[in-house]
Order: sequence, then C-alpha cells, then structure tokens
Amino acid sequence: MNFTQDFITQHLPQWDKLPVCPTILDIGTFEGSSAVWFYDNLCPDYLVTVDPKPKPIAEENFGGRDIQQVRLSSHEYLRDTVRTFDLIYIDGSHRGEDVLEDAILSYRVLEPRGFLIFDDYFWRVPRCEEYWAPPKVGIDAFLNLFGPKFETIHSGYQIILRLK
Repeated sequence: MNFTQDFITQHLPQWDKLPVCPTILDIGTFEGSSAVWFYDNLCPDYLVTVDPKPKPIAEENFGGRDIQQVRLSSHEYLRDTVRTFDLIYIDGSHRGEDVLEDAILSYRVLEPRGFLIFDDYFWRVPRCEEYWAPPKVGIDAFLNLFGPKFETIHSGYQIILRLK
C-alpha cells in the first residue's frame, strides 16, 4: 500500500473500540486508507467509498479487497442510495455547509444504533473565501438539530456518535 500520509494512527484509540459493522459508507476516499482500515478491522459485508475525484492510487491501495468505489459527490450518492449503513464516516469536503448536508443525508440512511463519525472537527481554515465555514460549523449545526438522537462516543478531532 502506498499512503503518502498517515491519517489513521491518531484515531486508533477510538476506532479500535468500534464493533464489527456489516455495512460501511466512507465519504471522502483520498488514498483509501480509512476504507482499507475499516475493511481489515470491522469486517464489513459491504463497504462503499464515495468521492468524485479520489486519488488514482486509492484503487491500488484497496489491493483486491471487496471495496466498491463510487465516483460521485456524496450528496448525489446519499440522495439516491437505497442502502442503509451501520457506520458512516464523513471525511469529504471541508466546507461546513457540505459537512452539514452530508450529515443530514447520512442520518436518513443510518441504521438504528449505527455510528456516525465526523473527521476534522478542529480543522483550521485556510485564508480563502472558499472555506468561510470549516467542518466544525456544519458539525455543530447538525448536533444542535439532531444531537438528542445520538449518544456521543468520542469528542475530539473526530466526533463519534451512535444513533440511539
């Protein structure tokens, strides 16, 4: 596997506590490291990763694992899917409004007692107008609206929720 950056190790203290999850949606493929970790450690029967422009190396990094790669925006995929998921990992766009939309659409396809994981809660905004609202703004808005429906498993750079 050819990962240029290690985005996984820092999250292992929380991820290692996750149970087997038969169905997983990974929003934001990048190089595929989270999908590979989920596949190898959470034993899904079905794992799909969604990204309109994944890094070309992602498919090679999957290394023959049964991971479905969908090249659509997460919003398009979530609006059209008929599947439900036991775990949804939101690590796509860093725009707060996109994160909020991913979260609301994900809530609709999350199984009861399913896990919703947000990455980049404390991500710093670059100095450009494209990112006027970082992920934290979208995550906080989602929690203000839907928080009572979830149990908070972990709160840090990642927010891990479990649907009640």
